[in-house]
Amino acid sequence: MEMSPYVRFAKAVENNKQKGYRIIFGMRLRPESLYLESSHSVMVEVIHGQVTQYLRDMVYVEEPEYLKQEVTAKREAFSVINMIAHNYTYIASVLSESGYDFSGLEGEALFDAVSDLVVFVKAGYVKPEYAENKENVLFPAWIVNTGSTLIYFDLYSAEPLGHTDLWEE
Repeated sequence: MEMSPYVRFAKAVENNKQKGYRIIFGMRLRPESLYLESSHSVMVEVIHGQVTQYLRDMVYVEEPEYLKQEVTAKREAFSVINMIAHNYTYIASVLSESGYDFSGLEGEALFDAVSDLVVFVKAGYVKPEYAENKENVLFPAWIVNTGSTLIYFDLYSAEPLGHTDLWEE
């Protein structure tokens, strides 16, 4: 099935006092974006005019299987607001791993602090990296972007599916 690449993020980097860029490409599967929990579709790092890193982790999607899933997935999505309200403590625990400090916050104060960090939420597909998912299985998901982390939730049940730190080395 045809997928379209796009620049998801670009960041200035430095290695041994030489400057360059890290460019992370995403893939679109029809109108929706595809996310890989522990990787990126394509990542290129260019330092001082030379490619110093190249990562390619592509997922092959068979069109008949995608279309079959699309037809059977005509269920009602979990609402975005309720998904965040249902999972704000999980989001806080993920962000705590990245250095955010939520100590002393609970209840409404914690919800407000977490909500303030959400840059946007959109629907897409995610390939989680857990033991039962050795195949190229994609899940419809809500993608919560906090600017530094993407956190994935099942589109229909709002259950956590995993997360990706955007700029981990």
